[in-house]
Parts: sequence; structure tokens; C-alpha cells
Amino acid sequence: MMVFKEIELFNIRQFEHRLMNFKTGFNLIAMGPAQGKSTLTESLRTALSISELNPPDYFREGTSDSAVRLVAVINHKEYSIRKEWTGQRVNHHTVRSEDGKLAFDLTDSAQVMRWLLHFLKLADKMFDESMETMPVNLLSQRYHTICGIMFPDNHDESASHSIRLHTLLNIHLYDHINLELNNIRQIASDSLNEFKMKRQAAIIDRKIVERFEEDLRQTDNQIKQLLAVIDQVSASIQADEADLRQADKIYEFIVAKKHEIEKIDFELRSYNSILKNDIGHEFTDDEIREIEKKKKMYEQISLREESLHKKIVERGHLERNLNGILKEISQYQISQTASDTGVGKTKLDAYTSEVNRIRETLKSYSSLDQDMEAAKRDKNLYQSSHDKHLVIGKLKQFVSQNEQKKVKSLIEKLEQDRDIIVKELEQMQSTVHEDRYRDLFSKVQQFRQQIVELQKRIELLYDKRLETLRNFEENLSAEPDLMAMESKFRRQVHLKKYLSVITEVAQFLQEDLRASRRAEFRQHILRHGPILPDFFVQLVEYVLQFQDKSFLQAQFKRYSHSQIAEFNLIFRLLCIDYATHHSEAVLDEHYRWLLDPVQMSRIDTVLQHLNFGQCIAFDKA
Repeated sequence: MMVFKEIELFNIRQFEHRLMNFKTGFNLIAMGPAQGKSTLTESLRTALSISELNPPDYFREGTSDSAVRLVAVINHKEYSIRKEWTGQRVNHHTVRSEDGKLAFDLTDSAQVMRWLLHFLKLADKMFDESMETMPVNLLSQRYHTICGIMFPDNHDESASHSIRLHTLLNIHLYDHINLELNNIRQIASDSLNEFKMKRQAAIIDRKIVERFEEDLRQTDNQIKQLLAVIDQVSASIQADEADLRQADKIYEFIVAKKHEIEKIDFELRSYNSILKNDIGHEFTDDEIREIEKKKKMYEQISLREESLHKKIVERGHLERNLNGILKEISQYQISQTASDTGVGKTKLDAYTSEVNRIRETLKSYSSLDQDMEAAKRDKNLYQSSHDKHLVIGKLKQFVSQNEQKKVKSLIEKLEQDRDIIVKELEQMQSTVHEDRYRDLFSKVQQFRQQIVELQKRIELLYDKRLETLRNFEENLSAEPDLMAMESKFRRQVHLKKYLSVITEVAQFLQEDLRASRRAEFRQHILRHGPILPDFFVQLVEYVLQFQDKSFLQAQFKRYSHSQIAEFNLIFRLLCIDYATHHSEAVLDEHYRWLLDPVQMSRIDTVLQHLNFGQCIAFDKA
């Protein structure tokens, strides 16, 4: 969490010297027009900023030296931040912990990097180890987003721009990756063109080279054909897996509805026994013990199902790692010469050892899908006992309270619910969906096995290609320069191919990440739906589409200025809760000046609901 304790200004705008203390909870500061609201807010932001840019007209006229000192508590540890200017240029900017164990000089680029990582580890919910290797400009962008989200944005009233979602949802890393990959691919393309010219000049009238190339071409075509088949099978798997996921949801829905019918039938029999005063004969002690035993089995199977799901996720990671290593091995084998016995050979041996290790692990996971299906069947088998256990608890309550009238009402409602579910299953043609789910499951398993077999065939072809390359070297031992040129040429060809594939994968991952983060953020907002105004969710949908500014402005014109102000503020609070460990926010001036009492009450409800530890707001003097 992060809260402010105090801020001290020296020669900042209208203040020669001003010290202001903050408390936890709600801080309402009375300031009229031009009395320092913007100065105070911008000073809080400026103290945290590592940028050398300053707010417009920020320094007191007639002075050359200015300073801001901010004391804040971050993750229960107090930090003092001091920023000083001489001639409107930063000459001192430090961060120190209260115990003196941590100190950062933010005028030193190396220490800036340390501070960025230290702060993001404490404040950013999306921080992970991969961010430690990010370029400093991306870290800085992330840092300013995480810091700046606490403050109102005075430069743009549009909600879509007041919160920079692309950066907030941590998607911007792939922008950098795509740019670098495109640069590398262009360099590789230029180099490849140069090698093509040299190669064409070197192999004129050399029949042995033509025969060698023909052999390689045939092998490459076979590899290409197999890779195309893998791509087709992979595409089929993706389509069928998507259908399988949909069918699985429908199948689980049908199973759940059938269990619900069983539960309703059981409840109806039980409640009717209450009306007949025959509850004592409904369950024997042995039956109750058996129900409790099966209920425990249901709970154990649920834990087993959760464990299997984790292993399935781990299997997916291992399969992706295996494919990546196999590509590295293939690239090395294509560029390898027969005389390679040094570092390259050692690297290949390490790759081969890792491939064998992963394959052994994957063998132990070969039956995961069947095990998961078995777990689902077992869980369905014991579902009714779990439901019966719940109903027995209700029965004891009704019997002890003698609520005959309430039982009759429940019976009527249960009968109505049962009729609705039965009609719903009839309309869905549940048997057809169940058969479709089983067929898709079997089809996906067959595709996965087909890909494994194709990969083995490709490895054999690469061995054949390497053997062809060795024969070529034996026949051209007197022409080492030509061989080196051929090796470099092939390396550049495959480098360009692999860079194209990697670029496409990076672009796909970016779009996939964008969609998943957007969906995750939407769910985060919808969880708080009951406390949000009616118009809020519709506006959020427009923002989450990442539409252009003109489109958003057209949509926002449909709402009043106070509604937009309320939306901006609530949206920012939800973003703080979603992406950061902050519990502090500086509210817009509109909070007290533009919103009506009902809107202010909704803002207060959101703050309480999200457990904000500190808020700073302004009111008219």
C-alpha cells in the first residue's frame, strides 16, 4: 500500500514555503480558486516523477532555487523523497528509507533503474521476474503509469485518455519486441541479399554443387511439406479445441442440470416426508453415514481434479519449450558442418539432453486428458451424495422449526424449477451435445498424436540433410571458402524464416494478451457492478475496445458533464485497485464541485468498497 504523510514546498508557484500534512483516511482540503489545488497535486506527482520535464509555470517568480520534499509510506516502510532545482533544472533528486538502509540517487541512471524495479515490486500487481530485463524506457513508462494513476489528469477530459489502458494492462512490452524483431529481420534480409549475390557468382558451372543443392532441395521440400502438414493439423487442433471448449461447457451445463434434477427430486421426496410426518423413516443411520462418506469422496475428487488441471497447464508449457528447443536444434543442424566438434557440438548435446528430459516428463503426462475425464465422471458419480448432504441439513432445520407452510412453498417452487429444467434440456437436445463432446475429445487426441509422429519424421529428415552436407564437404575439401559461404547463406535463409515466424508469434501473443487482459479487466469491473451507476458499464465497453479518440468522443457526448466526471473518477479508482497495491488516490476537483450529493455518495461507496486507505479531495474555501 502507499499513503502520503506530508509534503513541503519551497518557492513553488505562489508558495514561498508551505508544509502540508496528510492523515490516513479521508483528507478534505478547503481551497478556493487559484489557491494552490493544482500546485499541490502537481507537486505530489512531480516528486515521484523521474522525468526532467516540469509542470508549466511551476517555479516562483524571482527565485532561482526551488525544492519539493515528500514523505510517503510504501508497503509499511517510510520513504523521504527530495527534489531540488537550480535555474529550473533538477540538480538533486533522492529517495531514502526512514531506517537509512535504502537510498537512491535519481540523477544517476543506474540508480534510477534500481529505484524503478524496487518501486514496481512494491506497487505493481502485474510485476514479475521478466520485467527485470525490460529496457529502462519501458520500465519508466510503467513506473509513471503506476504512479500517475493516483492523480487526476488535467490535460485530457476523455476517459479513454485519462487512463492509458494499453500501458496499464501491461501490453506495451510486445510493442518493443515487435519493433526490435522487425529491425533484426530487415538486417537479416539485407545480409541475405548480399550472400545471394556472392553465392550465385561462386557456384556457376559447378555440377557437384547443383547435385548437392538438388539433394538439399528435395530434403527441404519434404521438410516443408511436413511442416505444412503440422501447420494444418495445428490449425485443426486449434479449431477443434475451441469447439471442444465450447462443447465441454455445454456438456458440463447439461450434467449440472441433470444433477440439479436429481437434487430437486431428492428434495421433493424429503420435503413430502416432512408433510407426512414421516421424516424419521426417510434416512437410516447407515444411509446417512454412506452419504457422508460419498460426500467426502466428492471433495477428494474435486481436489484431484484441481491438481490434474495444474498438470495440464504445466504440460502445455513443456510442449511449447520442446517445440522451441527442436527449432533451435533444427537451425543448428542446417548450418552445421561435418567438422563442428567444439562449442556448437556441446550446445547441441545440451539441447538433445533437455529434449530427452522433457519427453520423459511428457510421457508421465500422456494420460492426463483421460485422467481428467475419469475425474469428471467420478465427480459426477458422487455429486448427488454431496447434494443430499446439503438437503439433509435443511431437513433438520425445517423439522426442528416445524415450518410446514414454508415446506409447501418450497415444494411448489421446486416442482416449477424441475419442469423448467426438463423443458430446457429437451429443447437443447442434450444427447446430441453429449455425443458431440465425446467425438471432439477423441479427435483432438488423435491430432496431438499425429503431430508427435510428424515431428519424429522431420528429425530424421534433418539427419539426412546433415549427412548430405557431410558428403558435399568431402567432395569440396579444396574449396573451403565456398563451403563457408554456403553455410552462411543457409544460416541467413533460416534466420530470416525463423524471424518471420517469431514476429508472427509475437504479434499473435500481443493480440491474445490484449484480449485476455481486457476480459480480465472487464470481469474486475463487473464484480463491483452492484455499486456502480447504470451508465458506467456501457461506457466501460467503449473504452475497453481501444477505439480511436473521435469515436469515443462521439459516444461520450451522449452523457452529461457530471456523468463523465463521475465515470472518469470511478474508472480511475477501479484501475488503481486492479493494477496496483496503492490504497491512496487524489480525487478530481469535480468530486466536490461538479457532482451532486447522490454522485458523491456513490464515489464514497466505491472508496469504502475498494478499501482505500487514504484519499485527498478538495472543497471550496
